[in-house]
Amino acid sequence: MTRRSLVSWRSRRSGPVGGDRRRRGFATRLFVSTSLVLVAVGLVLQVSQSAALRRILIDEGLKRHEAEARLIERTFEGATDARAARREVGAVLAQVQNRPDVANAYVIDSTGTVIVAGDPDDEGEVRYSPAVDAVFRSGKSRFQSEDEGDRPFEFLAPVELPTGRVVLEVEELPVLLEQELAALRRSSYGALGASLLIALPLLWLLGGRSLAVRYQSAEERSSRDSLTGLANHRSFQEEIHREVTRALRDGGPLSVAMVDVDDFKIVNDQAGHRHGDEMLVELSAALQSGRLTDRAFRIGGDEFALVLPQTDSEGASVAAEWLRAKVASRLPNTTISIGLATLGPEGDANVLRDEADAALYEAKRLGRNRAVSFHEAALTSVLPAAKVQALRALLEEGRLSAVYQPIWNRRGGVVMAFEGLARPSKDYGFDGPFEAFQVAERIGKVDELDALCRRAVLSGAGELPPDALLFVNVSPQVLDHESLAGRRLVEEVEAVGLGPERVVIEITERSTERLDVVVREAARLRRLGFKLALDDVGSGNAGLEMLLEVRFDFVKVDRSVADSIVEDGPGRAVMAAVCAFASEARSFVIVEGIETQAMLDSVELILVRHYLSAGYGVQGYLLGRPADGFEAAAVGRPVASVVAGGYR
Repeated sequence: MTRRSLVSWRSRRSGPVGGDRRRRGFATRLFVSTSLVLVAVGLVLQVSQSAALRRILIDEGLKRHEAEARLIERTFEGATDARAARREVGAVLAQVQNRPDVANAYVIDSTGTVIVAGDPDDEGEVRYSPAVDAVFRSGKSRFQSEDEGDRPFEFLAPVELPTGRVVLEVEELPVLLEQELAALRRSSYGALGASLLIALPLLWLLGGRSLAVRYQSAEERSSRDSLTGLANHRSFQEEIHREVTRALRDGGPLSVAMVDVDDFKIVNDQAGHRHGDEMLVELSAALQSGRLTDRAFRIGGDEFALVLPQTDSEGASVAAEWLRAKVASRLPNTTISIGLATLGPEGDANVLRDEADAALYEAKRLGRNRAVSFHEAALTSVLPAAKVQALRALLEEGRLSAVYQPIWNRRGGVVMAFEGLARPSKDYGFDGPFEAFQVAERIGKVDELDALCRRAVLSGAGELPPDALLFVNVSPQVLDHESLAGRRLVEEVEAVGLGPERVVIEITERSTERLDVVVREAARLRRLGFKLALDDVGSGNAGLEMLLEVRFDFVKVDRSVADSIVEDGPGRAVMAAVCAFASEARSFVIVEGIETQAMLDSVELILVRHYLSAGYGVQGYLLGRPADGFEAAAVGRPVASVVAGGYR
């Protein structure tokens, strides 16, 4: 067996469900459903035919007894003696009553008394009923059935005599009808059985077989990645739950590895998508070259997963290092980062994956090109399971609120912009959005949380004042993520009626991403029409380097700098340096976190001294707390030289 066929065989064997079993299951469902449809159609036809047959027999009975009524009329009309006429009519009724399906036959007068009967002993009885009265009044024939077991059917027909109207009543037993219906049921069942015997083989020969094959093919396509042939994200979710159940039942270990290609987006952009696709295909082959029991999945663009049954944490580390060496031999100059997790006593598939994601994030944070287990990542800080579950619930339910805080241009005292801030519901137990993002970083969910917050902020931005800008925070970790790829962000903004030129993307100085990624993606966002702001300047050491590499429209000075100025700390020098650089770069300076009049006065002394021609901005609780609406947010606490009116 060649290596390629071996891999192909392994791929088929490791499918979520065997192909033959899927096809047999579909064929069985097809046959059963077809049989049920035929049976249902047969039953409907039988019911409708039974009703039609019953109606036909009733109509025939009415016609037959109406003919007998006409015979009685002629008998009385031609008779010269009433007694002789009654005897002749009695003979007729006796013949009628002698039929096997007839119980009784009477002629009833207007008082309800039987004047002539097939059995003379019945004469003189009173058989008045509402049905008889209805025939007397209407002069029309009538059929009546009480539908109670073997009770006879009643056929009533008017008889017009020279002395007045009487009624012919014939009681028939439902024998004939039951015989006819039984014969109909037998023929229907026979036809239905013959239809099944003929239809099912024909269905299989004429189209069922190809339909089953097509179903199997469609099922495999829906569960496999079209490029690499690996099982996809949906299959991974099913498999990890299945393996967790098996591990808990059998008591064996289970590990999961999350694999990410380092710098794949850069390679894809520089060498082209075709080269990137070839790299992913080759990586998928490396992932499948391990043990036959291991399962490989492609769960995202350059994100892969391995489910490792019967593998403890030590075995998972060995497998990860073997995989890294395999990739290095097959793909020179390409490295991968791996996050490992082993099933714990809680036996939760979601926790297992979250731990593997957190370990992968730690591997990225430590510099990439390495394998890190969740146990190693947890040594630096312990992440409570309740927080992980709370974040998962937040991502699934999306209960976020958006508030907007005004940013003032002190040159004229007008509101120039609003910063949109997303706040998770207090029910999740987070101490604000910062803690939620900390948890998201640990388990590799920053991109999902960032997108959720961004949508919440944009959803309420339709009422943004016409001359104001909207500041939107974007986590640096997602700058090169697919959620911001192409024109997706532009489409999100335009969907609420804004243009990119009215949106400012805030990138924090605290970024742990490499500078080359930030520079590249910042340039792309600028080409799309967005303005850029460097946030939290002065809180770290990366601000100056980022200012040298990226053209920022706004520089937002961190609150810690303003606090330091009030306390006569080194913040004065930091603020002076930022102002000097902003003047040269023609960036607009905004100082955040202004909460007291003393902070505002101290900051303005430095800003005014380093005269900024475009003015400068301030933001903080003193000038306006975050609020649900833009007008409410713009109404801040009155302070000296702040004019709460208009927009720049």
